[in-house]
This record gives sequence, C-alpha cells and structure tokens, in this order.
Amino acid sequence: MTDILSEDSTVASIKRVMDNPGLAFLKQMHNPSIYRLVYGNKSSLYTEVMTMNPYRDKTTPFTVFMGEEKQISIERHYFIPKSINTITMYFFVYVLLRDRIIPFMYSLLLSNWDDLNGLQQNWFENKPAYHKEFKQNFQTMTGKHFFQKLKMILKQCEFRMMGVECEFKKVQQMKRHELIWEFEFFMGRSIGEDKDDLVMGDKNDMKINFERDPTTWLESIELASEKIRLFKIGVKSDISENAIDSAFFGTERYELMKWIGKNHVVIVLNKKWIMSLAMRLKKCTKYQFDIKASKNVSLNDCLSNPLYLFN
Repeated sequence: MTDILSEDSTVASIKRVMDNPGLAFLKQMHNPSIYRLVYGNKSSLYTEVMTMNPYRDKTTPFTVFMGEEKQISIERHYFIPKSINTITMYFFVYVLLRDRIIPFMYSLLLSNWDDLNGLQQNWFENKPAYHKEFKQNFQTMTGKHFFQKLKMILKQCEFRMMGVECEFKKVQQMKRHELIWEFEFFMGRSIGEDKDDLVMGDKNDMKINFERDPTTWLESIELASEKIRLFKIGVKSDISENAIDSAFFGTERYELMKWIGKNHVVIVLNKKWIMSLAMRLKKCTKYQFDIKASKNVSLNDCLSNPLYLFN
C-alpha cells in the first residue's frame, strides 16, 4: 500500500520516532485511505481505528493460507476497531486482496490456453489442464452466467491488457460503492447456491445505485456458504504449521474482536477458486540453524538515530 500515514491520521502527531524497524513495518499496515473505503469516513469504525496508536493499541495478526495446509503470506498486523462485525471484516480482507483477485478472474475468461500470456500461464503452473479445470470449477459452482457478470465487473474497473501487463482501477482508485458491488458479486450468497438468481434479466440489475447507503448495503449482504466462498476467515492460536483446526466464524458471531482475542486471524483461500501463484503474496521462508554463544559478539545500537517521518 502507498499513502502511508497521511497527515489526517492522529498518528501523524508523532513527529519524531526512533529508528525502529518494527514500527516502520507497522506504518505500512496503517493506511487511512484503505480505512475510508472499508469503513466510510463518517462512520464510528473509521473514527475508532484512526484514534488507534502504534505505541498504545494492540494490532491483530493476519496470515493467508491456500486451503488449510499451505501458508502463502507473511504475517501482517493491522489495527482493527473493536466494534467491527463479521461482514465488515470480510469486506476489509477482500479490499486487501482485491488487486490480486481481479487479474486472475480475467484469466479465466480467456477461452484458449494460447490466449494466456507467460505470466498468466505461470499462475496455472504452465499446465493447460489446470486452466481448463478451473474454468469447469467456476461453471459448476457459479452457473453459466458468472462470466457474463464478471465482464461487467471488469468493465466497471476499466480492465484492459497492455501487452503482457494488465491495467485496471486499483483499490484506492475505486469508490466505496463499487467495491461493495464487487464484494457482493464474489462473496454473496447467490453465487453458486441459487443459480436462478444468476439469470441476467434486465441489464439495469448490474448498475450501481450510488444513492444507496453503502454501510446499510454492506451489512445486508449474506455470505455464500463456506464450501463455495472465495475465502473464509477464522482464528487459530498457533499458525506455525498450518491452518487446520482453525475456528471459522460467520455472521452470527457477536463481539468479533473479543472472540478473536490474542489469536491469529487466518484467511483461507478456496483452492477451487484461485491459484496461489496468482496471489503473488510474500511468504517468509523458515531456515533452521544453530546459534552458539561467542565472547566476541557486539551489538549495534540501532535505535539511537532519530528518524523524522514528517516534514
């Protein structure tokens, strides 16, 4: 993310901090422009999260898994308002992952393997059979009208291929209504569960009503069942091995952050919906090595140099 810690953040009042690598990493996770899109800049959730402080408030660790076995991202920490509900948490995660999801969905629109460029073919491990399998999965889970509606999503975000690169409106270029519209399409109940709901009917059904209250709209969305959901969210106390035996949560979960507590939030992607290579997330590699004490070890004072974050 960019536009880190803009001046409208209360954290901007910290004019002078020590050169702390941990705080520098945390700064990247605290992005007011993202909070505005997720919570709405006049909401109590936005006010709550913008008053959170890296020196005082606890962050929540998030980690992405492909299925419940394979970790595909590093652990990232975010400020999450205590009064957040389940559907808003799901929307927050969608917004974080959205710019990786859109290009992959476009690749599924391509009819022939040869129509994919080298990068897209790599997402499918250079195996045409995987691309064919995923297209069939989508037809089975979502019905034949899914791709027709997906084209409308891509048109809305001005998606186009420029050689081997794709261009489209990224999260921070989108309006909140537009992102909620996408979220409902990819994560809502009608996808795959009631195929009759996918009949196109009047094309006006896919137009966004910008007069609609976005928060009321978001909280009215009913998530698809976990078996066909693009991703599901849960918690686990220890993610050192995998996300198996995580406790997943639905819309009935009240006081969400109190329930999450000190646990890790796990985001489990559906292996039938997306390929891990397409997400291009940063994953830490674990190295095992022995450390022996030495009388010659010296420590550099990394925290003695002041760093001015703001002019």
